[in-house]
Amino acid sequence: MEFVTRWYCVGNLGFCVQGPAYPEQPNMAAFRVEGGDPAQPRIRITLGEPSEATELPCVSKTKLKACYQRGSERVRIFYREDHKEGVLLRAEDHPNGDCDVTIAQDALSGLGGKLVLQLVDLPRRLLAREGVFLHASMIEADGRAILFTAKKQTGKSTQAELWRRFRGARILNGDRALLQCRNGVWHAIGSPFCGTSEYCEKAELPLAAVVQLSQAKENRVSRLPAKAAIAAFLEGCTYEPTDPVQTDAVIDLALAIYRDVPFYHLACLPDESAVVCLEKALRQSGIRSISG
Repeated sequence: MEFVTRWYCVGNLGFCVQGPAYPEQPNMAAFRVEGGDPAQPRIRITLGEPSEATELPCVSKTKLKACYQRGSERVRIFYREDHKEGVLLRAEDHPNGDCDVTIAQDALSGLGGKLVLQLVDLPRRLLAREGVFLHASMIEADGRAILFTAKKQTGKSTQAELWRRFRGARILNGDRALLQCRNGVWHAIGSPFCGTSEYCEKAELPLAAVVQLSQAKENRVSRLPAKAAIAAFLEGCTYEPTDPVQTDAVIDLALAIYRDVPFYHLACLPDESAVVCLEKALRQSGIRSISG
């Protein structure tokens, strides 16, 4: 059987995936790099019969996943879609960042999609590096990023497409963006989390604005006060809210971003008038639109 070693970089995190060859999806291929630092985390995958047994206490469990942890010891168990069929894989996380994975052979073909991202556990790793993922459509406007965030089926993709159609904006990601600070400036960074969207680019741009969306019969835009902005941000972030360490870290990052980046609420129609409405607000804040 062929074995592969693939290096990736997302934000300021480099990591390596080693193991039996599996089909690499485009969203992961976009973040491939040539080689990496030997000290970077490695996800080592082997074929076998993954065991569910562990002496660690369970800290969370759902139909498809269970997490066991004591201090720096951590084991994650992934179940098959039909729980009666047993364990899909077992991931043992080590304090140095490495992860040893045992996966059933008949499940190897499914490794190339979302499963690799789940194994790498990017939200937790990057949160430790002061980075946070926000559910948002990310566009480039005048060399900077605008993020549209909202509940599902509320219009993130629609507003991004309107900016692409009417202002020539480039859509960089349709599902999640990574936020990290670079030399005192907050940046939006493309991520391999793209959902069902076709947009998944490895890009990094200064963050111009975060825009919370809602549907309405007329367009209205306003700056969000701190409490509402932080609440909307936390609702859209990817982290484990049952973990107080992660929760505190996300709140701290949200407050830091709010101090430097304008947050808006845009109640909007699904047409060009919404673009014009937001564009005017951005200009008034000193943010030029790509149309000038």
